[in-house]
Amino acid sequence: MTSHPIDMNDNLIKMHGSNIKLMPFLHLPIQSGSDNVLKKMNRKHTVKQYLNVIEKLKSCRPDIALSSDFIVGFPGETDKDFEKTMKFIEHVEFVIAYSFIFSPRPGTPAFHLKDLDTRIKKARLNALQSLLKQQQIKFNKSFINKEMDILFEKTGRHNNQYVGRTIYNQSTYTSHKENLINKIKL
Repeated sequence: MTSHPIDMNDNLIKMHGSNIKLMPFLHLPIQSGSDNVLKKMNRKHTVKQYLNVIEKLKSCRPDIALSSDFIVGFPGETDKDFEKTMKFIEHVEFVIAYSFIFSPRPGTPAFHLKDLDTRIKKARLNALQSLLKQQQIKFNKSFINKEMDILFEKTGRHNNQYVGRTIYNQSTYTSHKENLINKIKL
């Protein structure tokens, strides 16, 4: 499920703890860990509000895993702003994240703002993606030698190979003589 931080009211948060149809995985975009950048992006939430949602989610569903979106190099993003984003990521520990370099889009308010140097944006993206990758690897390794249900969605590249997703949206594959597509297997 993807939601917006400002749409995460207490009723929806409680549903994550009580509705067995909701998996313990939530995509909750934030874009930046700096309130200064969020304001420039015209986002309607703050870092504190986002963290409050996370705290409530984890109290209702301690096993919830989170993914998010990040944009680096937004016009006016300072080294301090970027550092705040990195500390924010370290604090939350995302299991998956999508990250991008800001690129001006015609018709948007940011199109006319002074863009940052491309080398700075690339360096920031590399640092951010490195941290996110470390967190993803740590999370995935925590499931070694553990059993969990997997919904198999399609065939793989090899004969009798099937590709599926865990309840945490992790991609996985297995070989099996039986057709596993659209089946949940342990």
